[in-house]
Amino acid sequence: MKRILISIAILWLASISNLLAAPKIQVDRKDWDFGQVCRNATIRHAYVIKNVGDSTLTIKRVKAG
Repeated sequence: MKRILISIAILWLASISNLLAAPKIQVDRKDWDFGQVCRNATIRHAYVIKNVGDSTLTIKRVKAG
């Protein structure tokens, strides 16, 4: 009986640890000021995005503000 209870407890703890694992996004800067820009000018900036969490980070959508 003890073996069964220990096995159940181990499985329960393993499932809880999987539920607590989550991705966490870290961005170097959240905004960027381009200053004055001429009309029809092409401007670019690269953001560094890093996953510092315990699970896979999935980026589903990116939109300009």
